[in-house]
Amino acid sequence: MEDLFSGTKEEIKFCDGYYKTRFSEEQYKYLSENNDFRIRSLCSPNIAINLIPRSELRLMFSVEEFARDPVNVDIYMDKIFLKHIEYGNRKKQIEVLIEKEFVGKPVKIFLSNTSTWRIKEVKGLYDTLENTYKASILAFGDSITQGMETDYPSFTFMNLFHREGFDIKNQSVGGMIFDHKLPQLCNVSCENIFIGLGTNDILSDKNIDEVKGEIDLYFKLINEKFFDKNVVVLSPIPILKPSLEKRFTEIETSIIKVLKNYPKFKLVKGRDIFPADSKFYYDGDIHPNELGNFLIYYSLKDLWRKN
Repeated sequence: MEDLFSGTKEEIKFCDGYYKTRFSEEQYKYLSENNDFRIRSLCSPNIAINLIPRSELRLMFSVEEFARDPVNVDIYMDKIFLKHIEYGNRKKQIEVLIEKEFVGKPVKIFLSNTSTWRIKEVKGLYDTLENTYKASILAFGDSITQGMETDYPSFTFMNLFHREGFDIKNQSVGGMIFDHKLPQLCNVSCENIFIGLGTNDILSDKNIDEVKGEIDLYFKLINEKFFDKNVVVLSPIPILKPSLEKRFTEIETSIIKVLKNYPKFKLVKGRDIFPADSKFYYDGDIHPNELGNFLIYYSLKDLWRKN
């Protein structure tokens, strides 16, 4: 059943799902040993299931390792949005039904990015779909890039790029700060590298000089490891907490200053492209909602290198 999953297919090591498929063994060990990232590092990658049903189809899943409550699914046919299903909070067993009227048509199923999914049983007949991609994107970020804080999993900005034809290798982790260890241990390379970090450094109480030192080290490593790739950097979008404005500016300024050493990197300033308005946020102040994800998507969509 692993042939149903798209995105990181070559990394799938389990026949019943894509548990732990986003990271190398070294990366996973590092994240598991770090209490800050232990739970959210287990969340599903932003990938989808692609198939052509040959009969009515019932896909049974078990859902585990919850980082946030809702268990939601978006279903598409031929790139047309069909339906959004909400199963409720921490629902551990769900069934996705593909009706008979969709037999013979390409179907894509997006699963919520806040838990680990395993396919337990498939009732019915289907063909798998081979994907053709414009190019690939390797993403290092936090929960914003991972796409944790949206109700519609297909509307995270990385999944919007997946829908546009990009193969997404999303190594973003909820709670992640600037930490060069994760990209250093990465054994995947893509035409495009995305960096979307800084928000958790602003939220943390880590010494500001230590954060600035890690930012410098982080981009030095990215430049050395991905020197021939198209690197796109999104600095933090506004955080609607007035008490953090000074720290926000310090970290934003540090990112901008360091990137002057790497003129080939493309910088998108989050403050410039994202309104400081709560209606663009899922939680009112930090994580973008579907509308906010569209804003990020449109700000980045012309910056990628294509095959």
